[in-house]
Amino acid sequence: MFFSVFSCISCKKEVSIQSFDTFWNQFDIIGNYEVIGNDSVLICDLSKVKQSHILPVELIAKDIEILLLDQDNEDALIATSLAIPYLSENYIAVTDGSHSPLKLFDKEGTFLRHIGGIGQGPGEYTIIGKIQLDEDNNRIYILPVASNQILVYDFDGNLYSSIPLCEFVLYGNSFKVDSQKEEILITKPVSP
Repeated sequence: MFFSVFSCISCKKEVSIQSFDTFWNQFDIIGNYEVIGNDSVLICDLSKVKQSHILPVELIAKDIEILLLDQDNEDALIATSLAIPYLSENYIAVTDGSHSPLKLFDKEGTFLRHIGGIGQGPGEYTIIGKIQLDEDNNRIYILPVASNQILVYDFDGNLYSSIPLCEFVLYGNSFKVDSQKEEILITKPVSP
């Protein structure tokens, strides 16, 4: 499995609309929209790409670390290339959709345990939407797809009372649990 995480270096530079337009106008047009049936489709012709630029890695990251996740433990294996990593100071949690439970690794890549399980019983989920690792409070929060609650575990895999939500959420949501303010922020995608 390969995944990368970047930490951007912030800069405070004001960009005017005029400089924004000038920036984009320096590039060749390699794509056009075409109407096919009732759909508008973007068709890109990569042979029209004439410009390239090598960016120094220092522009987008302070350092790079390649970490090989545990391959000696069969429970650590990830069944799909669609795996999503979640990082905290000392842990890496990886979900691969609905194929297996959330996998928890230490910061060296050693598999520790599964968190929760696949199913419809207490503490189980079918598909994970988003995860929050909260080391300060020893909690892992899981927002399943198509759910009306956030599941709560500790880093040892123990299940705690779930957090009920005021409405049912489907998919594409993000969330943030703020334990100090006792607040939860959930963003939902715009949809009809």
